Amino acid sequence: MDKKLATLFEKYYLYTPLPMSDSNPEKYILSYNDKYLKLSKDNLLFWNVFDLLGIDYYVSRGLLYIKKAPSSLQIHDHSQVCLINNHNPFKELIEKRDSYQLLLKFKNRMYLVSIKTPEVMYNNEDKNLILRENNNLFIKFQNVNGNLEFSRILNTPVENLIIDLSGNSGGSVKNAILFLEHFIPYKENIVYFKSRHNDYKVTCSNKMTISPKCIHVLIDHHTLSSAELIAKALKVKCNAKIYGSSSGGKNIVTNTFKYKSYYIKIPQFIYYFNDDVDASPRLSAD
Repeated sequence: MDKKLATLFEKYYLYTPLPMSDSNPEKYILSYNDKYLKLSKDNLLFWNVFDLLGIDYYVSRGLLYIKKAPSSLQIHDHSQVCLINNHNPFKELIEKRDSYQLLLKFKNRMYLVSIKTPEVMYNNEDKNLILRENNNLFIKFQNVNGNLEFSRILNTPVENLIIDLSGNSGGSVKNAILFLEHFIPYKENIVYFKSRHNDYKVTCSNKMTISPKCIHVLIDHHTLSSAELIAKALKVKCNAKIYGSSSGGKNIVTNTFKYKSYYIKIPQFIYYFNDDVDASPRLSAD
């Protein structure tokens, strides 16, 4: 048993950790069947070839199964993944390869499936687009890790504020709160956070808030984590109008931790805005 890994989950994981039966971190983490819990060797892109290809998978009794895969791959539902590239399937999932050969088992019959590595374009630049015309302001976030400080431009009146959070998978919760403090009245509750051990309440500490006549927020199913938090808070607290498809989050905020040669993204908090956890986690367009 890896005590360091067990301690990490006991301290930070939102839910009750699983007991560790062996020291294989890949197998241990996938055994949670938690799509918000990720393991990677790359801090920028959490590489998992099944995730990238849209393959739905799960672990049962220590074995890896494919629940459902795109029809083009010709994989039977609930096939057991025995080997990937003749290696341990749990370890090989997060390795970057040019191609992958899956040895699968379905109804006691073994069969092979070959898949090519998907082309992934990753933009790690913290670029924000800000356009202002008269009293109308448009802001596009690349992610929530960059500088979201717009005090100078927000010090003048804004009639229509348009915030594009589509494709934004989140980032720094602190940055998200600092941005929201521009719009939520001083000392008003912004959001509640709940971990497995503690509850927290965040209130606005900014006395110089603004009140646009209309706030419009664009989202899609890639709007996650702290980006989704911004959209939901503006809807609940500022009556913002939401446009686009439903967000892809689940009121979950994750945090990334370094563990040996790995990076682990752990669901650490659930957030909500009223007296109790929201019943409907995903945000839909108005």
